Amino acid sequence: MGLAVLFDHDLPPVKRDTEALAKVRRQGERRYRILALISAFLLLVALTFGPEPGKWFLIAVFAAVLGIPVADKLVPQSWIADRRLRTFLIIGMLLGPGMAFLAGREHAHSIKVGNAETLVDVARSQLPLALESQKPVAYLGHVGEFFLLYESATESVIVISAKEGPKLVLRRNPRYRWNPFG
Repeated sequence: MGLAVLFDHDLPPVKRDTEALAKVRRQGERRYRILALISAFLLLVALTFGPEPGKWFLIAVFAAVLGIPVADKLVPQSWIADRRLRTFLIIGMLLGPGMAFLAGREHAHSIKVGNAETLVDVARSQLPLALESQKPVAYLGHVGEFFLLYESATESVIVISAKEGPKLVLRRNPRYRWNPFG
């Protein structure tokens, strides 16, 4: 009998109690407001007291949660009729850039603390840079015809011409460990 009810298409239409639906909607809106207030508070706490770079994960998540009540207000129903899809898209639009920013901050933080993925062999490259065993020179990348290096000893970014400068000898950092939360 249970399966017959599920698959029986001749059931009478369900009468909707508009007063009960309105009550549920009011409770949902109240919960969304409470959720938004809690998320805003936790967002400020994470921004103020969170450790670098892991706090950006919390900020991205709390900012995306704030998008739940905003989804109904900012995006017209004529654009996206389904409320769940509209909410999902708003959360994704807020969470995506936040996570991309987190990835960049984590990468920069790991370079600053000496955990860069690629290092420059200063002696073999014959570069006049300060080198200490605990503060290596990290390879950041290239822009146009220039190489960008991070000198940990002086905490400065060095720009070297790829055409006129010496050839760079790069090596993988044996201490490199990927950790998104510092």
